[in-house]
Amino acid sequence: LRSRSRRSSRGSHASQIRAILGTLGIPADSEVAATWLLLAKREYGLPRFAHRRNLEAPRPPDSEFVAFWESMVRVFDVVLAQFEMRFHAILEEVTVLRKLPHPTADDVRRLTRELPNAPILRRHFLDESLVPAWLPLLAQEGWFRDPPAPVVDRDRRTVAYPDWPASRYLARVAGDASVQAEVARVLDAMPATENSRVVADVIRALTALPSTLAVVARERVLAWLERQDQLLLLDSRDVLPLARHLA
Repeated sequence: LRSRSRRSSRGSHASQIRAILGTLGIPADSEVAATWLLLAKREYGLPRFAHRRNLEAPRPPDSEFVAFWESMVRVFDVVLAQFEMRFHAILEEVTVLRKLPHPTADDVRRLTRELPNAPILRRHFLDESLVPAWLPLLAQEGWFRDPPAPVVDRDRRTVAYPDWPASRYLARVAGDASVQAEVARVLDAMPATENSRVVADVIRALTALPSTLAVVARERVLAWLERQDQLLLLDSRDVLPLARHLA
């Protein structure tokens, strides 16, 4: 069984390499592909260099290792150059999408399901997007369902509050009358969070809504603000206007 598992693992490794080569447009019969695929073979893989007998000192680099190292450097030079070119093209496509004045279901499908689901791309899209018409499409795809939780480092006794491009986007578009009802629905459906940065964005969004819509999420926000430690992290310039607004 172990032998079969090892063969399966090596086959999986080779499949992964071929998939990456295909995605980056590197020919499967190229020298780079052949060199990289050697790693999936047991007799050419990294263990022969990385492992050492018992607790003996590491083996000194010999001519075989130096040749292997230089060949892999050439592989990474080509692969990373192709990756950089591909990522730049994807970034440009995201830029074009975020500027569309009237995005469609096909556009949001392309953005969400066909382009890489990378945090840096979503941040690039949301931080600069001012097109309110994207809101209902993004909400349908679940872009506002998972606010980031505080990051607790128990060893250092610190708590970090990650920002969330999605909540910043809501705060920016909440003043547009064409999507205010949708903003209220999104805020009402948003899971509770103890992330003060997200709460501050939600407060700014609610303050920009008509009071008849802002009141929809009032109870939830008041429950968040009841946490004294979180209230101290919020800016009174955000909290007080909302209090007057809802009153």
